[in-house]
Amino acid sequence: MSHFLRQAHHPRHYLRRYLRHRSLRALMVGALASLALGGCGEAGRESGSAAQASQATPVTVARLAERETTLIATFPGRTLSSATAEVRPQVGGVILERSYAEGSDIAAGDLLFRIDPRRYRADVERARSELAVARAQLDSARWLAERYQRLGERQAISQQERQMAMFADEEAAAAVAAAESALRSAEIDLAYTELVAPISGRVGRASVTQGALVVRDQAEPLATIHQLDPIHVDFTQSGTEYLAWARAWLTPDGRGEKPKAWITFTDASRYERSGEVEFADPAVDRETGNVTLRASFANPDFQVLPGMFVRVEVEQARLERALLMPQRAVTRDSGGDAYVYVVDDEQRARTRRVELGATVGSEWLVKAGLEAGDLVVLGGRQRIGDGSLVRVLDTDAAAPGDTAEEG
Repeated sequence: MSHFLRQAHHPRHYLRRYLRHRSLRALMVGALASLALGGCGEAGRESGSAAQASQATPVTVARLAERETTLIATFPGRTLSSATAEVRPQVGGVILERSYAEGSDIAAGDLLFRIDPRRYRADVERARSELAVARAQLDSARWLAERYQRLGERQAISQQERQMAMFADEEAAAAVAAAESALRSAEIDLAYTELVAPISGRVGRASVTQGALVVRDQAEPLATIHQLDPIHVDFTQSGTEYLAWARAWLTPDGRGEKPKAWITFTDASRYERSGEVEFADPAVDRETGNVTLRASFANPDFQVLPGMFVRVEVEQARLERALLMPQRAVTRDSGGDAYVYVVDDEQRARTRRVELGATVGSEWLVKAGLEAGDLVVLGGRQRIGDGSLVRVLDTDAAAPGDTAEEG
């Protein structure tokens, strides 16, 4: 027992206990230090990510996709009636009456003007009398020719007398034909004293009034009739535009499907009915190099009038796989070249040069430089550059500083 007590109070025993406790303290301090350092590293990484996210520029994007579309081209055009008739007198005389209301709708055959017919009625009566005389002379000449024919057979008269009787008969028959023709001409002139509408449509103002003297085939028409339903629109394309249009729409027989057309008035309002391109001139104008085309539109309410200037939108081509991009995604450099920003997999904006084609509404047709699936930046472009870190917002949201025109 005394041995163990001496050993417990020995100096070496106290040294061993001291060293053991010191080692345990060192281990505990190291562990705590490691934990503290780990927490600081994690916090540093989180703070770094947050700082990087706060530095990313918010942008809105559009994902490009191929789809079927129709290219529309716009041209200036002018409307014209589907049929126009200028009413001119075919006989001269004094206008007795005007039988229509100016600006009214009329049908073919309706009476428009009446010219004093008295002289023409007299001409008809004279022609009838002359025809009656000619027929009587023909009866006499024919009776004489038949009598001379019988006498000649019995050789009671000379051959010369027989021939003269036959010639007189033929001359009388010709006189009857001439008298009949004169009567028909007089009757036609009498009918011309009533001027009727040659076509159905809307008649304009009259250039003469009751009591005016008109002459046959005068230069100024008495009235003009316009057929307004359907209404036509003429417009021109360049030879190059026509070639693209013809390749898309015309078949070898020159017909093919009729492309649709729309018109917009000078007040920017759009006509509610669509039309069709009916034909193209078979020749190019030598002076302008243009081809004239015509579109036709239903016009039952007569809203469209001849002579109006309009903008014509025409289907130029149908594309099965067209890559379209919003126009506001495009920026142009000082040289006029177009480029866009595309968001890559690292959420960075990259400059991409693009080749653009025609416009389709508010979009560009992309010919080269982009592919389906690319994310192009729409809003926030003025705050980024090539390689900028971006944060993609919902494409329906407006990015800060988003404008319709940026560059």
